[in-house]
Amino acid sequence: SIVFSSDRDGIGALYWKRTDGSGEAQRLTDSENPQVPWSWHPDGRDLAIIEKFAGRMWNLVGFQTRMRTGAQRELLQLIPGLAKAEVLRWGSIHRNTYLNSPAVLSAHSAALDDPLLLFAGQLVGVEGYTESIASGLMCGINLARMLVGEEPVLPPEETMLGSLLRYVSGADPKRFQPMNANFGLVPPLMQPVRDKRVKREAIASRALEAMALFLENLSGVPR
Repeated sequence: SIVFSSDRDGIGALYWKRTDGSGEAQRLTDSENPQVPWSWHPDGRDLAIIEKFAGRMWNLVGFQTRMRTGAQRELLQLIPGLAKAEVLRWGSIHRNTYLNSPAVLSAHSAALDDPLLLFAGQLVGVEGYTESIASGLMCGINLARMLVGEEPVLPPEETMLGSLLRYVSGADPKRFQPMNANFGLVPPLMQPVRDKRVKREAIASRALEAMALFLENLSGVPR
């Protein structure tokens, strides 16, 4: 059968019709909100859909909690404008699933038994959008290098990305936890600096110089 969205009833509901075109289209749901078919389950019996709530459904970002639903309801009702809100999904604890990278991945984030199988993002134990994107970029660079016969590379440890990737592959496997970019990862300056702002500016300047040299010597990947 074919599933499609139609506004024939003035809503944008879901309908199904036989693939041979015979018979009348029949409505699948009775929701008053517009719906769009998304994807079929491989067994063909279940369908994932998107339902549009016309600006009536909102998300509280970062609402992670272990509070019971009753306590959550009492708390939300204290917020101006939410006293009569209908909760569609209660807050819960977000859980990251990640590899024990120091035990199962190489220095360039590849499986130990397959150097061309690379991993990146939160799966390897880096936290944050920028960190995840950067780790994926290095996987792409290294895969391109290895496919033309060159060795994988890592940015210098003086750079934030270089230090983060070294942490991911070199931390103690028994105590490994995800990590985001922070100044505690990078090597200390040769000359100690007391002023925090000046210290961080010096670390950043050193990192930019090291990265510029790394990119200048990088080969095997179009730039």
